[in-house]
Amino acid sequence: MIFNNKQADFTLAAVNTYSYKTDTELADELNRSLGFDGKDDFSIVDTGYQLAYVYGGRRVDNSASDESNFEKFFLNIRNHVMDAAIIPRSFYDYCNSIEDVFYDIEYVLDADTVSKLKPYLEKGSKDYADDYRGVRINDSSFLSKTGITFLDVNKDEDYILVFPVGSTKKDTCKRFMDMIEIA
Repeated sequence: MIFNNKQADFTLAAVNTYSYKTDTELADELNRSLGFDGKDDFSIVDTGYQLAYVYGGRRVDNSASDESNFEKFFLNIRNHVMDAAIIPRSFYDYCNSIEDVFYDIEYVLDADTVSKLKPYLEKGSKDYADDYRGVRINDSSFLSKTGITFLDVNKDEDYILVFPVGSTKKDTCKRFMDMIEIA
């Protein structure tokens, strides 16, 4: 994402969520955690991805959704401006069923981190059944510190952290993964 003619050093999207903190407050916290100064190097958090979708014969309705948010999500992936996203399990399954949207975790994270996270890794679906495409972060300190919570439509689903294909910020993604502290 571009802000004031500068590209963000890390962009985190959250689908069908809300928080008691603003996106700016969340980005400021992320900047501190990642060691960014907030001016020359900075992060962006966008919880504005309110989506409705159909997966597995189930329609996930979100009264706050807008078709432009759906398009924005995939456009930001195609334009390589989204580095990580927190998404509900059903949207994770939906994305994995339509195209190669998320990196294999083993491409983004080092072997030691992948081994440590093995109980939390999520396989892709269909064509990607042999790859780990997401990390379940339900019990992470990051979620409790930020107050990011799914809307009622997704409230009973797992929180899946993914790294969208095209992100070039593997080092920052690794640092982010380390700071979220999965229990």
